[in-house]
Amino acid sequence: MKNSPLIWRGFIHPEFKTGEIMEIVKIEMNLKAVNKSIALFNCEKRVSGV
Repeated sequence: MKNSPLIWRGFIHPEFKTGEIMEIVKIEMNLKAVNKSIALFNCEKRVSGV
């Protein structure tokens, strides 16, 4: 969660454009999705014993 302060800084400092905040949020959402996929993949690997 290293990037979280960027988002808060964006809200505190209006010079951050809304689009930039949305980009940061989008990137964080993508990272979470990737992490979830990796976790699922690892679980499946463990269950199937591959």
